Amino acid sequence: MTLPIRLKNKEVAKGYQFDLELPEGISVSTTSSGVGISLVSDRHNGHSLMNSSPAVNTYRVLVFSASGTSLSGNDGVVVNVSVDVSSGLSQGEYAVNIKNVSLSTLGEGSLDQDIELVPTVSKVVLAEGILGDVNHDGRVTIADVTSLVNIILGTSASSDNNKADVTSLVNIILGKQ
Repeated sequence: MTLPIRLKNKEVAKGYQFDLELPEGISVSTTSSGVGISLVSDRHNGHSLMNSSPAVNTYRVLVFSASGTSLSGNDGVVVNVSVDVSSGLSQGEYAVNIKNVSLSTLGEGSLDQDIELVPTVSKVVLAEGILGDVNHDGRVTIADVTSLVNIILGTSASSDNNKADVTSLVNIILGKQ
């Protein structure tokens, strides 16, 4: 699952920092290439990303430009955070929080006002079952794609499909999950 983080800034900015707090049972993914926090390229001009975990389930993200270049634009997704959900986590809604936001402006120092940095999804919703399992057979396979096509064409009698199943299946097909 990916959580896009959006930055809306009134001032021209060179960099920013924030802490992402995730609920127990949800953590930032780790892969052989590192932690699952990545820059979205259309707002960054040679910027670098550093991250750390100052506390359990808290991830500090720092984005900066060694050459002093500014971010492009003033609104849009800047970071994608890939998260893992514990298999033992119950279904329900779990809050995602961003705290300690700081923006580095063109002048010296930082500006802590007139900034809005928010996850585009402020909560993670876990539904019962396997996301993407449109036909409810306990697996995500090509049969789910067939079921999805039948739903779209209106040839399926089933109406108990979860929107999250359909969205997840489409993301799996597109390689986004």
